[in-house]
Amino acid sequence: MQAMIWVAGLIVSEGRVLLLHRSNTGFGDGFWSLPGGKIDSGEKPSEAIKREIFEEIGIDATYRFSCVVHYTDFVPCSQADEDKPIIDLMGFFFCAQKWVGSIENKEPHKHSDLKWFPLEALPSNLLPIGKIAIANYLNDLPYSEAGFVRNSASLTVV
Repeated sequence: MQAMIWVAGLIVSEGRVLLLHRSNTGFGDGFWSLPGGKIDSGEKPSEAIKREIFEEIGIDATYRFSCVVHYTDFVPCSQADEDKPIIDLMGFFFCAQKWVGSIENKEPHKHSDLKWFPLEALPSNLLPIGKIAIANYLNDLPYSEAGFVRNSASLTVV
């Protein structure tokens, strides 16, 4: 099983959340996701979130911790078949309190679109870990685990 530790930002304004449409990344292509990425070796999550958000959408923000989601799924998410490896994801999610700069897609080679979605009307093709993180944010839950119930070749989110 592969393991990945990463960070993502909940950029929320006026009841809407900012999402990126993934393309050409090799993970979750065709799905919407929260902006973020892998934590570099020796990097703190609080440093990684600032770097990743600036690299992807060009803003400098102050953050508060939102939640940790430990999630297990096939790769790429929701395109499971028996030949795909299982991946163990540990995501640290931070909510942007305020920011400076204009939000723009700084990595069009990795994201085909950037869009605000109402929190109550998220796209059906949002990566599962993002759905969980947004639900945790809305319910003020600091930690959750999902996907650890295995049913033969598939995983069931609990």
